Amino acid sequence: MKRIILHVGRHKSGTTSLQASFWENRNLFLSKGILYPESSRRENAHHLFAEALHPKRVRENGLANVENEDVIRNLINEIESSSCQTVLISSEAFQNCTPTDVKHIFRNYDVSIIFYIREQVGYLESAYLQEVQATNYHESIERFEEERFFVDYYKFYKSWEKEFNNGNVIVRAFEKSKLKNGDIVDDFFETVIFPLTDGEFQYKKPQYDGFLRNASLKGIYIPFKLRLNTTIKIHKPCLYQTLGILSDEIDENSTVISEYLKYKVNNDYRESNFNLSEELGLDFNFFFNRSSKVYYHSHSDISPSEFLNLLRQLIARDERCSYLLRELYSYELIDENEHFKFIFSDNLILDSLKFIYLNTAKQQRRLFSELETSDGSFRIKKEKFNPQTDFLSIFFENEKNSVPLRLMNGA
Repeated sequence: MKRIILHVGRHKSGTTSLQASFWENRNLFLSKGILYPESSRRENAHHLFAEALHPKRVRENGLANVENEDVIRNLINEIESSSCQTVLISSEAFQNCTPTDVKHIFRNYDVSIIFYIREQVGYLESAYLQEVQATNYHESIERFEEERFFVDYYKFYKSWEKEFNNGNVIVRAFEKSKLKNGDIVDDFFETVIFPLTDGEFQYKKPQYDGFLRNASLKGIYIPFKLRLNTTIKIHKPCLYQTLGILSDEIDENSTVISEYLKYKVNNDYRESNFNLSEELGLDFNFFFNRSSKVYYHSHSDISPSEFLNLLRQLIARDERCSYLLRELYSYELIDENEHFKFIFSDNLILDSLKFIYLNTAKQQRRLFSELETSDGSFRIKKEKFNPQTDFLSIFFENEKNSVPLRLMNGA
């Protein structure tokens, strides 16, 4: 019977680094009798396979039908056709699957489960900042914790242990002091891969930190992205990547988690963590965040000028992000018989503006008083505005000496 090593995450525990190393060493694995399948992958991991087993899809389509889908069959067929007796499969999306369904799919194999866990306070912060960075989420971390953060490790462990038996579920601590060489890749190879082969061997490592791969938002970029998220609908990869790079360059040792929230999270999971520690012999103190970071008020407001300056820095670093200017500082020009109607983009909220000017060849005319409070739009008689040459500009509040920002016609 072939053996399957199923790496099921968890999220925010070095999975990107691990999966990059798995893919980088797939040919070396083959020479050692270990298959890292090419089928059912997205990037370096088997996310497509795991997502096909999401409980919602299984409920809607039935497990028997899901089992016959190409994304499932292709990977199983690759396993069967390979001469390798050991198979490594990896996706943190498995943590959302029902272990009973996973067991059914792999019922003809000897399966071992492995996952890494990190203390919940650090997990919460990392998950929250990832959500803010990657999506348009703009709520507080307190609300995120209340509505989206459910990390009962003991319950998670028992759900897998029930289906795959004690000893076939391996739990490792994702903390530098507890990882081999302080590195997630070294830890996995030395504790999981090497015992499957005839001894240690040289392997390739990804060209980045093997403990934390994805650069998270830091410092002023947190309130910047939170404000940005209230309006933009399009999140291009360049935005995510560039914000990560800029944040990584900041010498910022801060946290978005208050002492109260830290206490709440530790207290909520104290019993669960104790039970897991007792059953697996883990260090119970591992679960208590010992960060040296100082408290950072992530939701202190960012001024319009600070926001615009950061946006300009973002575009200067990667001009592909210039699409944000049109989304944030533009207007739609509508022809209404004798008038032009100007409708601002949603982010041009009135309370952040000091003046709006109409700029023509002959004059610069202040228009703020002409805004209609109902929708933030205004009208100008056609003889007073030439769409080909004239334009609008704005000053933000409390910026007497600032250079106005020219608005773009987004129509």
